[in-house]
Amino acid sequence: MAIYDGKNLKIFKGIVSGSLSAKDRGEHGFGFDKVFIPKGYDQTLGEMPPSLKNKISYRAKALQKVKEYLTF
Repeated sequence: MAIYDGKNLKIFKGIVSGSLSAKDRGEHGFGFDKVFIPKGYDQTLGEMPPSLKNKISYRAKALQKVKEYLTF
């Protein structure tokens, strides 16, 4: 995610570590969701309910950084 104020561009990254499943697992999400297993979990993102996936996703982590930046 990024914020541009007309002069400066500020980029916010969210990172989620994990591993890959040997085969597709789950019915939710798209792209790599069915094979990516976040560290600390035994389910792929595709197996998780969307409410959990959305809390731990790299997008959620980036958005949290944006919120912190804007509320300095």
